Amino acid sequence: MIINELSQDVQRMGKRDWLALAGVLLVCALLSILAVHRFQSVNNERLTEFFDTEFSDVSVGIKERIGLYEYGIRGVRGMLVALEPGEYSLWSFRNYMATRDLEREFPGARGFGLIFNVPSEKLERFQATMSTEYGELKPIRNLDLVTDQHFVIRYIEPLERNREAVGLNIASEQSRYSAAIQSVMDGQARLTAPITAVQKSTDAQSAFLMLLPIQRAFKSGDDFNVRLKNTEGWAYAVLVIDEIMSKIKFDHRHMAVRLSDVTNPSTPVQFYQSAQMDGPDALQRKSTVLNVYGRQWRLDAALLPSYNSDFKPYNMAWIGLLTFTVSLGVLLLAAQLIRGRNRDMVAKLYQLKLTSAIIEGSPLGKVLADLNGRIVDVNTRLLDMFNYRREEIIGEAVEVLVPESVRARHREHRKKYDFAMRSMNVGRILAGRRKDGSEFPIEATLNTIEVGQRRFVLVGINDVTERVGFIQEIQRINTELESTVQQRTQQLREAQDTLNKIVDSVPVMIGYWNHHLDMTYANQRLRVFVDQLKNTAQYEELFSADSAHVQAALSGTTERFEYAVALPGAGQQYLLIDYIPHKEQGQLRGFFSLIQDVSDLKQLQMNAELTSKQKSAFLAVMSHEIRTPLNGVLGYASLLRDRVEDESLRADLEVLHSSAQTMTMILNDILDLSKIESGQFRVEKIPFVVFDQIKTCITLHAIPAHDKGLRLLESYQGLGRDDYFLGDPTRFRQVIHNLMSNAMKFTESGEIEVSVCYTPTHQAQGVLRVSVRDTGIGIPTDKQKDIFKPFFQAEDSTFRKYGGTGLGLSIVQSVVLSMGGSVWFESMLGEGTTFHFELPMDRAPVQTNPAKVGRQLKVPSQSILIVDDMPINLKILRKLLENDGHQVTSVASGEAAVEACQSAVFDLVFMDIGMPGISGYEATRQIRMTCPLNAETPVVALSGHAFDEDIHQASEAGMCLHLSKPLDIERVRLAVANHARSIPHDGLEK
Repeated sequence: MIINELSQDVQRMGKRDWLALAGVLLVCALLSILAVHRFQSVNNERLTEFFDTEFSDVSVGIKERIGLYEYGIRGVRGMLVALEPGEYSLWSFRNYMATRDLEREFPGARGFGLIFNVPSEKLERFQATMSTEYGELKPIRNLDLVTDQHFVIRYIEPLERNREAVGLNIASEQSRYSAAIQSVMDGQARLTAPITAVQKSTDAQSAFLMLLPIQRAFKSGDDFNVRLKNTEGWAYAVLVIDEIMSKIKFDHRHMAVRLSDVTNPSTPVQFYQSAQMDGPDALQRKSTVLNVYGRQWRLDAALLPSYNSDFKPYNMAWIGLLTFTVSLGVLLLAAQLIRGRNRDMVAKLYQLKLTSAIIEGSPLGKVLADLNGRIVDVNTRLLDMFNYRREEIIGEAVEVLVPESVRARHREHRKKYDFAMRSMNVGRILAGRRKDGSEFPIEATLNTIEVGQRRFVLVGINDVTERVGFIQEIQRINTELESTVQQRTQQLREAQDTLNKIVDSVPVMIGYWNHHLDMTYANQRLRVFVDQLKNTAQYEELFSADSAHVQAALSGTTERFEYAVALPGAGQQYLLIDYIPHKEQGQLRGFFSLIQDVSDLKQLQMNAELTSKQKSAFLAVMSHEIRTPLNGVLGYASLLRDRVEDESLRADLEVLHSSAQTMTMILNDILDLSKIESGQFRVEKIPFVVFDQIKTCITLHAIPAHDKGLRLLESYQGLGRDDYFLGDPTRFRQVIHNLMSNAMKFTESGEIEVSVCYTPTHQAQGVLRVSVRDTGIGIPTDKQKDIFKPFFQAEDSTFRKYGGTGLGLSIVQSVVLSMGGSVWFESMLGEGTTFHFELPMDRAPVQTNPAKVGRQLKVPSQSILIVDDMPINLKILRKLLENDGHQVTSVASGEAAVEACQSAVFDLVFMDIGMPGISGYEATRQIRMTCPLNAETPVVALSGHAFDEDIHQASEAGMCLHLSKPLDIERVRLAVANHARSIPHDGLEK
């Protein structure tokens, strides 16, 4: 049967040979066509890959570049938020921008700046402040919209290329305004539509503003008006598209790019094009829409024909010729192989028929070989595996399936094979070799079989390429992972080194202590500092567990304190030290330390304090020197006025007395201004009757008003005659007096009205409003903004006509603000002025007023000692007290006062402070310690000084009261009534 089959195969062989050659020819032709098509596809793939990569680089570059600018404006916003409202200035903004390298950090950005949301009522002051900062007039400019909103550009750096933008109101242009409003609504950075920047060097509609709102308190539930009101302004960046795109890398020679704003699809706006791209010659086109901070940009790109000239694609004619030549060679080779196959066909067919049933159905590649290693038969799976045709491999040695490098060794192993073994599993990965010479991993099993009288070896071969590939991929991934870890570790080391360099370069000592007080980090400055302080008491005070500051930091409290340290060879240094607790997940891990050398600032502070002390000393001496003669003038004027009966002479004395009082008021105003400037101005909070204070001021001005023919009017609402409030009666009366004096001075005819209204707000709390209205000359509009400035007069003629120092209203404002209130006015030139002030006033329980009681009782004769080195003062005070019936002893020095108190008992002592020899302070101390007869005698201080420290020193020395010169007779009498030792004060208080 096998022979018959073999004969039939031989008869059919000739026909099959010609068909095989025709098939080979057809396959070669198809392969040529496929090769040309494949290389054309490669050309297209290269072109598409290049275009896709360039297009992706541009789109990603645009987004990353715009995102970089958001980072910049967030830094600007952070700088502003770190400052308290009103503390920012052009100087602080420029200092911050000086720390940024704009060209390196933010390439393509024209500049960064701040826009302020300015209410209309503050616009004029804002413009004045901005002009002062820049040293030139900076008008606020509008574009094409008329609006009552003002979003004004105040700062921008670098100024030299953005100067035109300063003072621009972006709310006056729709695109800028819309972006600002949108950013307020969602609290995020927003871009404007394409705009024409006001900078001279930019093209039309080629610029953008990126706006980030500055909101110190942002709540998602707030409506838009609340958010806009809480928006101080915007941090912003000026972006010019040509400058941005010049920093984005793509192949300008071979790709054209166009950008359009399509946020409104019906009216797209083109704002950038790198080259002409609308012609029909483009190789490929691509488009996408980018969402960029609230805007939609369409990115269009075209691949230009110049790509083919530079990148040289495969030539299809040469490819076709080459594949045809190869196909012809294959055809000739196939013919030769067919002839060779004819010679051995009978043997091959016999072997194939014999074993085909066994090997063909196996899922493994099967090879049937004789004992000489010649391949007798193979299955289809093996042919597919090794890319052989059956006729090519039958009759060949099995070494054809292994790499050439191991064929000799394989042949030796084959010769030593024990054919008596039934089977053998090699059990390891071997290498197979395909027809084209490529190698791949395999596993092989060997079995010895017998067919008839002949013995064969049946080899099963399994392609393990996928398994080995998987193992190799795992190994590759592991290698890459190890490499990535090494790279990241190196990057971390470099970043740590960079951070250390930065921290070492800052002029601050920075360190970290864990909760065991181990210093785990210190920059270079701190390491040097700690080395210098080691083993010293100062180190223990700063860094040991016994340090109170360290204990506070370890308990979670931020510590800031100053510390003076003496380093070897460096002298005294003043340090500002911050200990900042470090917590993680609610647990205290340690604390950071920031130590700054503030020696220079400390020296400036000490110099300023010295200057202030010198100024205070000068004012104290001036006050004493002026008040002493004034005391004589006022005293004698009072004495003579009470004794003289001649009306003409009394009128002259009244003028003298008034003039001296006016001079005293001017001196008090100057001293009050000095206290305000030096921070020594204090207000007290005691019960007093508001009605009495206002009535006193009206009474004092009644005679001058009558002399000028003016009507004095008064009205009260929500206020009783005996209602007590908590406050400073002296300062309250001073404000009323200054406002009435101001109204009296500038009103020639008509009336002056004082209106008082108390409005309760909660239980005993409320607001007191006082208004002083006059029908005087009024205040010019252009002068109203300066009316509260010290020494200000509306016109030079005002000073010549009305006199005055210009301090009254300035002191009014300072006193009202110190009492927690506010002051304002309305004025019409030629019609008059109304000043208002409001104070928060709490009601107080009904009190007994010792001052009133003291004036109402007739004080019995007292034994009084007066001490003053000025004879005129002794004489005046003696006469005033003797006229009231008191027994007076007078001495001219502190030493004489101590001697007098050692030998006589006094009910009250009036003691001058500034005397030659021992001062009044020292004399009082000695009387308390060495004079048993007068150890408890009340001592009243008399001084030309009127500063807080003088009153404080008098109290520390044991004095019960401080009276400033020139003396007021009523205050002297009140002092006697309230403080003389022999008067039963308990009875008075009742």
